[in-house]
Amino acid sequence: MDKEQKIEVIFNEAECLYKEAMERLNKGKVRDATKKAWTSTIKATSALILARTEREIDGTKQLGIAFRELIKKDKEVKERLKNRFFTQQHFLSGCCIHIDSISEVEPKIKETIEYIKEAKRLK
Repeated sequence: MDKEQKIEVIFNEAECLYKEAMERLNKGKVRDATKKAWTSTIKATSALILARTEREIDGTKQLGIAFRELIKKDKEVKERLKNRFFTQQHFLSGCCIHIDSISEVEPKIKETIEYIKEAKRLK
């Protein structure tokens, strides 16, 4: 599989995970939905990093390091995704674990698809 195919596969995984997150949310499974949405964000970010740097990421620690390196070098990614990524990270991987209210979580989960779309535009 070439680089472009890998990128497309990873973005497809991100979109599928987002759909699963919405399904879980619709069933009232808030924590599971937030985990799926965060994993979706991770996948989209990994695909973007691969597209922009040709670096394949293994694990969230490496992802964080690689994303920080990318935003230092890439003004467009910094301007369009930096704040969104870190907001998603804080909310979906941290705060949501302690929130059971669908009304509080739903907007952040729904923002995930916009993050994925923006990452795809930037690839």
